[in-house]
Amino acid sequence: MERKLAVSIQTNMWLDNVYGEARADEALAFIKEMGFEALDLNLDSGWSSELAAEGKIGPRYQKGVAEALEEFRPLKEALAKYDMLVGQAHSTFPLYREGMDEINDALLHAVEIDCAICQYLGCPALVVHPVQDRDKQKEREQNLAMYRRMMPFARTYGVKLCLENLWLRDHGRAYAGACGDAEEACWYLDTLNAEAGEELFGFCYDIGHANMMARNLRHDLNVLGKRVTVLHLHDNDGKQDLHLAPYTQQNPGPNRNNTDWEGFLAGLKDIGYEGTINFETSSAVKGMALELRPAMYRYIAEVGHYFKERLR
Repeated sequence: MERKLAVSIQTNMWLDNVYGEARADEALAFIKEMGFEALDLNLDSGWSSELAAEGKIGPRYQKGVAEALEEFRPLKEALAKYDMLVGQAHSTFPLYREGMDEINDALLHAVEIDCAICQYLGCPALVVHPVQDRDKQKEREQNLAMYRRMMPFARTYGVKLCLENLWLRDHGRAYAGACGDAEEACWYLDTLNAEAGEELFGFCYDIGHANMMARNLRHDLNVLGKRVTVLHLHDNDGKQDLHLAPYTQQNPGPNRNNTDWEGFLAGLKDIGYEGTINFETSSAVKGMALELRPAMYRYIAEVGHYFKERLR
């Protein structure tokens, strides 16, 4: 499978729990039949933020690297069988707990294991959320210190670590959090890559987050340029992080908060984006009868192939 513009979907909701104990072979056969070519591996499901807040470590991350990789052997075999790829993965988050040094060291170990899993599965990029703090100077210091500690993992396993545009909320309104501003994101990436002496860091542009912050999508993409490595594509109402299928939140009228899909596609075309077309749309099937979910997955895949044609 060619990686360029492969149509991808996150594994949450269909590999993790919708089909219960279904083997990786069955899960990949299903998702390929739906029209997808690649996966976004939700490694964040291996350790919840709630457990971390309680000072507890996820079972996967209590293991050494070799033992952790064995968990993914069936998936590796199924990927080869169905000619599919892992275009990106998502590490656990948040990656920092103030005053909890033991947990922070364990979270760092989790990123190392996630990088090893990526290498094992041929995945080139791992999304690692920046730390959020309302004190911007403190936020920058925490993030630079955290990402510096991850540089050896990126080098050892040949995985690009991707920061993501995040949001904060006050008085019911979302505004730019860590890397929510494209210029700030560039500053982080350029600073870290200059320190590393090589391009260890890239960017995950989350269109849903950008829509909530009323960002100009085409402008953001042009500012970020080739730094954009992977995508999180989903729709929302401009207010909540809903993770719905594209084009399902198109509100008519003067107060609409429609996602600017045309501007987004134009921006990707401007920068010559060649990564996977990846959908982070787990909520699109929540509450649906199991029998109806395939229709939604097929729709999302069709949107992906439409985007693929538009970007060629």
